[in-house]
Amino acid sequence: MEGEHGRFQFRCRGHENIRGVHRKSIELTRAKEITQRATCILGVDADFDADALKRLRGRMRIELRVGELVDTFTAVASPFFQDAEGLVLRKSDQQQGRTFAFRSSKGALDLDRKLVAALADPAAELVVTIEPLGGDETSTGVLFVVSMPIGNEGDLSTRAARTLAAVDVIAAEDTRVTRSVLDRLGVRTPLVSYHDFNEAERAERIALVSDAGTPGCSDPGYRLVAEAVKAGIPVSPVPGPSAVLAALVGSGLAWDRFAFVGFLSRKRAARKAELLELAPLAMALVIYESPHRILETLEDLQELMPDRPLSVGRELTKAHEEFLRGTPAEVLEALTERDEVLGEFVVVIGPPPAEAPRESALSPELEPFVERLLAADVSIQTLSRALADQLGQGRKHWYQYLLERRQAKG
Repeated sequence: MEGEHGRFQFRCRGHENIRGVHRKSIELTRAKEITQRATCILGVDADFDADALKRLRGRMRIELRVGELVDTFTAVASPFFQDAEGLVLRKSDQQQGRTFAFRSSKGALDLDRKLVAALADPAAELVVTIEPLGGDETSTGVLFVVSMPIGNEGDLSTRAARTLAAVDVIAAEDTRVTRSVLDRLGVRTPLVSYHDFNEAERAERIALVSDAGTPGCSDPGYRLVAEAVKAGIPVSPVPGPSAVLAALVGSGLAWDRFAFVGFLSRKRAARKAELLELAPLAMALVIYESPHRILETLEDLQELMPDRPLSVGRELTKAHEEFLRGTPAEVLEALTERDEVLGEFVVVIGPPPAEAPRESALSPELEPFVERLLAADVSIQTLSRALADQLGQGRKHWYQYLLERRQAKG
């Protein structure tokens, strides 16, 4: 595909449904059939080599030739481009998705109409030549934030593997851990550590990975994302495995609302202070813990949150994955009985138990009177104001009290 002077060339076929009337984009697709709605497609059954095209940088000249009919335009190679079913060239600055190039000087409607008409013949051959122009007009690059397996390597998505193979460099939390995964994938992309990230500054396509899971979740990766955003570099998440979601899904607890806490302090006094601060939150809490401190943390939870239900996930997605569920005391007892405590833990603390209904704060004389007013659908706001004026304790107190009584009645 790559010819002299760094030029790229490939061929497409015509199709009876080619109309070429899209104002903003042009597409050359690998598909063999298209409908009349494909207004931007100019060639089908394209034989382009995506791996070769990924090497393109900066501004380029694109020539479309059908026999003696020729048209040309320019565009800028998109760093987001990976293997795709089609090459999409856009007049706008949009780079994500299937975009091969942006800032195109022409859309399909701007092309020579005789050339477009010729492509309506399925026997027509469209020759596409791409020539790099050099110069300084390039994109700002892109930072892909790629989720890695948390234990089972089969969880690495196809898109993630493709991204790791396509980028110029991979910035890793621990290069030794990441290299072992890349070797098994057959990926030879250069690898640098977070700390040596400055060495990759001149690369245009960078993938950020952590040892396991999603970068930035309890690791320093978020700093690189923040720097990219500050520099105006697009950030593209490649989602995948997450210990947080795996633990929540398997917990059996209510987690429609949850707070991710990460690792608590190593020192016990500081850890207790953090748990006391978290205790009032009426939602599930997700905590990471090491095998060296899990027993101490469970002891703290037994003391500070004894009634909260727990689910402790160990070695999630790995061969010895397990969940221990119960109160802090019950889970602590189950782990204490073992000869040794191994593995990485994710603790899900369920929401606090619902509070018992408040006892009546009304005198026996007022009870039936208030009941009749509630039954008559008298406004709770009006009743709470009257009770606060006569009995004190504030309108908010009486509003909550009356609201609970009305809800209890159904």
